[in-house]
Amino acid sequence: WREGLSTSVRCGLEALEPEVEAAAFVLGDQVGLTAALLRRLVEAFEATGGPIVAPEHGGRLGTPVLFHRALFPALKAQTGDQGGRAVVRQHRGQVVTVPVEDPWELWDLDSPEDYARWLAHLTEGNTPPHGGCEETSMQQKSQALHAVLGFLLDLDGVFYWDTEPLPGGREFIALLQESGTPFRFLTNNSTRTPVQYQAKLARFGIQVGPETVITSSLATAAYLEETLPPGSKLFVIGQDGLLEALQERGFVLTREDLDVAAVVVGMDTRLTFDHLRRATLAVRAGARFVATNPDRTFPSREGIIPGNGAIVAALEAATEQEAFVIGKPEAPIFRYALRQLGLPAEQVAMVGDRLETDVLGAQRCGLRSVLVLCGLTSAEAAAASPLQPDLVCADLSELAALWAEELARRRGAPHGR
Repeated sequence: WREGLSTSVRCGLEALEPEVEAAAFVLGDQVGLTAALLRRLVEAFEATGGPIVAPEHGGRLGTPVLFHRALFPALKAQTGDQGGRAVVRQHRGQVVTVPVEDPWELWDLDSPEDYARWLAHLTEGNTPPHGGCEETSMQQKSQALHAVLGFLLDLDGVFYWDTEPLPGGREFIALLQESGTPFRFLTNNSTRTPVQYQAKLARFGIQVGPETVITSSLATAAYLEETLPPGSKLFVIGQDGLLEALQERGFVLTREDLDVAAVVVGMDTRLTFDHLRRATLAVRAGARFVATNPDRTFPSREGIIPGNGAIVAALEAATEQEAFVIGKPEAPIFRYALRQLGLPAEQVAMVGDRLETDVLGAQRCGLRSVLVLCGLTSAEAAAASPLQPDLVCADLSELAALWAEELARRRGAPHGR
């Protein structure tokens, strides 16, 4: 368990007999769970044969979640503090839901306050989990947004997971557009161009211009333009997003000539050993070593796979030099994004799903930080981390509600009254 939730998942699955058809994961602190709900989950599985069966209340999935044995390998492949959440996201369209009327059946205890509310429920018998505290809680959470005038928004794990949209993205962007709130998408992913991101967002019903998308490639190209002579020659590992950004700034790109001003490394799914060999030789010959981002892993439909940070780590080992990193959590990408947004750091909130990049970078650079729990960071990992964001939201649906509350406060009328 010290290595994260994934090890507990594997331990449980490995203890099952080979003939077991499915397994339900039950939280030890889900105090309102009933045998009747467990029976309903099993009956739904037997009736449908669905790969995942989960309870649902108010449009949100809860626990326990039942998984068909065909998904056991995917569950065992999870690492760190990831449980079944990522597998559910990958198969969201195939989830069989069991409606639950009583929210207390899905209630689990994560804090002393939760325990106190559970005791009150047992005594009073009619207090819903968020009961009379819901409005106060929303007002308290929205206080984190009082100084915010604009947003920087991560993409992967915030608006979508691979090809699946995540809750609230379209509604949140519509609210920002309608209210005239400045925003920019800010992603460490260097593979796509802004136009390609525009097209991907459009598939999820989000209509924005390419100028709203800032990638680590754009920030890298801008940094190199400021620090290298015009037309400098660069050895580049990367894909369309990085190649286009550098060419638009007038750089000469090569993978043959090792007499270059800099080696620039972005994510490249076509990477070969020869690319690594040549990049190593160029850096050891005196070229600067620049990385678009440090993300060691990347979420895919198959699970968590190597990211650009893994490529950078290989080159750092081979060159015995540390790369100069542009992307989150480092300052260059935030400085570039703030210039594009036209706001000072203290008036901007960074919204992302990673503590080690989105939240850390925001705090280093003086921005407000908002962590969403629909991506790579679980609620358990967020609670246990010494790195605490200014605001934690389940997803963009919750953040949209809080921003609507804050806008109403500024107009002098509480939201929803």
